Amino acid sequence: YCPLTPTRPHNSRARLIGSMRGDGCLDGRLRSKSSVLDFFWTGINLLVGLPIALAVWVFGRETLRSGVALAFGFRVFEIRFGVGRIMCEETLGPVELSLRSWPLAGDTLARSGVPQRHRIARAVCATAPLAMQFIWLAFRASHTPLLESALGEGPALLPVFDLANGILLGIHSFLPVEFPSGARSDVRLLIDAALTRPENDRNARANYYARFARHHLDRGNVAAAEQALSQGLRQLGRESLLLRCETRLQRTGLDSVVDRGECSNDLLKIIQDAEPDRATEWASSTIPQRFRQSMVSAFPALFLAITALIVQADRLSVGVEKILRSQSIRIAETQEPGACTEQFGRWSVWMKQADRWFPLDSTDQVDRHSALAQLQICRGNVSAAAAHQAEAMLAANSTLSLRADAILAEPKLWLQKGLRMTALLRQAAAVENQRRSFRRALGTLGKAERRLRTLEGQVSVWPDSGLRTQAGSFIEAERHEVVALREQVLASLATR
Repeated sequence: YCPLTPTRPHNSRARLIGSMRGDGCLDGRLRSKSSVLDFFWTGINLLVGLPIALAVWVFGRETLRSGVALAFGFRVFEIRFGVGRIMCEETLGPVELSLRSWPLAGDTLARSGVPQRHRIARAVCATAPLAMQFIWLAFRASHTPLLESALGEGPALLPVFDLANGILLGIHSFLPVEFPSGARSDVRLLIDAALTRPENDRNARANYYARFARHHLDRGNVAAAEQALSQGLRQLGRESLLLRCETRLQRTGLDSVVDRGECSNDLLKIIQDAEPDRATEWASSTIPQRFRQSMVSAFPALFLAITALIVQADRLSVGVEKILRSQSIRIAETQEPGACTEQFGRWSVWMKQADRWFPLDSTDQVDRHSALAQLQICRGNVSAAAAHQAEAMLAANSTLSLRADAILAEPKLWLQKGLRMTALLRQAAAVENQRRSFRRALGTLGKAERRLRTLEGQVSVWPDSGLRTQAGSFIEAERHEVVALREQVLASLATR
């Protein structure tokens, strides 16, 4: 609600519409603005705390994944924390660790030569971090305060941690992508495990023996490296990867550290060249295989889109309603009956379709009927405008009764609702004046004045003197509008 300023209306209809132009400005004027400190802490939490929280989550995710892989009998050769450019590398026992620039995903390179439960183990390793994150989300759901308020209150460790959890959940649950560094999202790993061809399972097992041989070679144990390759050839047959690695081992004597280092680098290149190439796999796939892969890959993103649409459908409906209201007020101000009739037709179609699925609450009903009343006045149907004003007042009364406890506990909200009801009474009196029901208009204005006196009595006991003064100015502005409208009604009554 905003105090009205007269704009020299040219006719009675324009004067009536001008008297009905109330909106929700009071809340904006009474709402305390966020302090500079709030913005400072929000910026610190997002710019400093969020990257750290993402890095902690990525570290925990890949540590859990490697633990699950070890539990299934896999051997972990490499763990990459993050994606992008390598920041630092370190070796921890048999495991190569690398820290990368962007903490959005990670990669755990684990291989096994055992064929049993190979695909199931890969699927479990893919989904284990997501399970951990969903458990954390469920635990925090009932304890998390409003995120926007928590971020501005100071160092918000847990809210920032929750925000990072949500970001990673969104990426790894619904985006089947592969990052430039080769790391894949969890849902991509799961899809790859489910759609892996049998020959790729063999390649993964051959990869295990080749990497195991390189691991022994790095530690100077040439005999163990040759034994690992021989075991792989016995298990898998004449796999090209193992044959190439064996040929490279037998090419030189490997007596010196330099020879073993060069051979280890050559083996790594052979292993990396033998990694599955998605483009080659896609090109060699049949049409049914491509269709199946496309449908499975698109399912997470499609599921997310449908879920978001269902969850946000009510909010979208409210947004469309606001657009219609603003259009209606603007069209009513043009004083063109044809345009107002056309806009009212849009309202009829919208209400018929939307109210069935998304019924409005009392506050939105007040705004809707106020806008429809302005359209009806523009069309010249003052009786229908009065009916809509009555509906708006009923909805406003319902809001006051249903939210009595909340309104009394929040003085600003209580004042806003009270002044909104007074404005509706004044608008109803303006409509009655247009209908030449002068006594009814005067009676409605009397109700508005009594409500203003009640508001003054309640405001006088507020402990905050500054808020009392501000609220008193709003009440006085509304009283001026009521008095001005009373003079208009009395003038119209005198000239009847």
